[in-house]
Amino acid sequence: ETVNERNAWLLQLLQLCSKGPDGTAAWDLVCVALPMDSMGLAVSLVSNTPCLLIELQQWDPMPTYWLGGHQPSEYSTPVEAKTAMDESLAGLCRGAAAKFPAPCDQLLETLGDPMNWYNDWRQNKLFPWAPAVCAVAPLIAETLYPTLVREGQLAFLGNLVLAEEKQTPESAEDAGFGTASDLAELQAFIDKDGAKRPIYMGWGSMMPFMSDTKRAILLVVEALQSSSQRAIVLAGYLKLSMELLKEAVAVNGDERGLVAYAEANVVFKEKVPHEWLLKRVACTVHHGGAGTLSAALRAGVPTVVTPVHPADQFDHA
Repeated sequence: ETVNERNAWLLQLLQLCSKGPDGTAAWDLVCVALPMDSMGLAVSLVSNTPCLLIELQQWDPMPTYWLGGHQPSEYSTPVEAKTAMDESLAGLCRGAAAKFPAPCDQLLETLGDPMNWYNDWRQNKLFPWAPAVCAVAPLIAETLYPTLVREGQLAFLGNLVLAEEKQTPESAEDAGFGTASDLAELQAFIDKDGAKRPIYMGWGSMMPFMSDTKRAILLVVEALQSSSQRAIVLAGYLKLSMELLKEAVAVNGDERGLVAYAEANVVFKEKVPHEWLLKRVACTVHHGGAGTLSAALRAGVPTVVTPVHPADQFDHA
């Protein structure tokens, strides 16, 4: 469902590439980021408008640390690792060209075989007209992306942070991070047991097809029950919720009393303001997404990173 929604949105976006009745482009600037930067660049190229790449993280063309979920030692040479990423990128581009032939054919005609561009693309040398910035601190970039730091044409800016006051709504109007009533409920839950602050748990944009959602919710609540912890759990793309927990225990019964434990000790939320919340919890448990990881480190509380599929954030862990 999520993939279909994304594809429909991309198709609508690409259809807007044509100029308006007065001959002007549909927009003044295209801002794009991984993993959809190739599509955004196609939009920029076809609509003849400036493009800015704003990345939350990067991939190094010649990894020495992690490549997705694989350690470099799993590849016989750095060239072999690069070839694996070349093939992945080529497949992505060819798939996009099949789905959206008009703009992507023009992009591929301009650039040639995708198998030949990965190194230049990741270093932002492929599109010199599209400046790139990355929201990673230079010190971290030196460890994770050594090739990009030495040779890449992009700026590592450090974290891009939306201030706490801008994440906290003044009224019940949804400000994108939950409502005032959500924050009041969270504060009341935190204050309920002053001796045991809750844990924050969330796996953000991990897709349902990458994980068994029922198994995921059982694992979360069983871990909390076994360690006698309270938690605030972000629903995320996995849609973790009390309803999902009840569906999961209905399969084999609830001998452990997971539903009763969760009702007393767990709050599920679709949206939470990280800048406000994470400094109020005992620790954070998440998959290592760029934004969540940086927010957790800023909060100064212990962090447990749990990548959940082979292409997840093992480098951040």
